[in-house]
Amino acid sequence: MANAYIDEKLITEKQAAYFLNKNPRTLARWRVNGVAPTYTKLPTGSILYKLADLQRYIKDAATPSLLWG
Repeated sequence: MANAYIDEKLITEKQAAYFLNKNPRTLARWRVNGVAPTYTKLPTGSILYKLADLQRYIKDAATPSLLWG
């Protein structure tokens, strides 16, 4: 049950970038190009990611060079 809570936890763009070992601007560029992990944009403009979505993105990355390059 605790893992489900952690997986559904929303984290900030900066935290997501740290988790992926990328610059937040890289995540912004990925969003513009339509290759970013699933995210939520709040009316305030803040971008949030679910930890589970980031983990899935890493697991399912079809182009490793996109994520790691």
